[in-house]
Amino acid sequence: MNVLALDTASHVCSVAVVVDRAVRVEIALGTGQTHSRSLLQLVAAAMDLAGLDLGAIDAWVVGRGPGSFTGLRIGLSTIKGLALATGKPVAGVSSLKALAYAAFGSPTRICSMLDARKKEIYWALYHWQEDRLHCVGSEMVTSPDHAIDRIAEPCLFIGPGAVLYRDRILASRGSAAVLVPAGLNDIRASALALVDWQRLEQGHWDPLDTLAPHYLRRADAQLKVHGG
Repeated sequence: MNVLALDTASHVCSVAVVVDRAVRVEIALGTGQTHSRSLLQLVAAAMDLAGLDLGAIDAWVVGRGPGSFTGLRIGLSTIKGLALATGKPVAGVSSLKALAYAAFGSPTRICSMLDARKKEIYWALYHWQEDRLHCVGSEMVTSPDHAIDRIAEPCLFIGPGAVLYRDRILASRGSAAVLVPAGLNDIRASALALVDWQRLEQGHWDPLDTLAPHYLRRADAQLKVHGG
């Protein structure tokens, strides 16, 4: 199965081509510019390097968030356009879950953290069981202190949010906290495909008309309209 996956939930724009569970091409760009400037170019470059055309892609995978409101809209609209153009199915995958995939096989729980701005983080807890990644509880948006205080056991912290609040994590959890090395804290598009590969093989796709970003909170414009 040939899968093209992309993630635009954070400051890094990532595109990957995965063929039968093997990563053939992966490109990541973290320039800080809006993803709309580069996403289609990255898709075209990845396809070219993989030696495939759009008709050879069997399925499309996209990070559905949580994350940047603008980034998620760009990623979802792009993947929907590609799915409509090719008639191939699409799957949305949690960006926090894909982030946790980098900690494959961790014996402790994994806390994925993305910067939500406004001194908050998007976060969720995961654990590995029989080579599958399971979410413990639900994805949340809270202050970093609230998240850290809710974790009583040893835990591996990963993601841009963990980098941003590294000092708070270490001050609170001490030796019970493990932080991953630099280079593993960004969402990889290949992880979006691989973390739910069994689901893709079983044909559990998302309806194109209802696939939507998972924001966790309303945008500022919506809060102003509703008086929030």
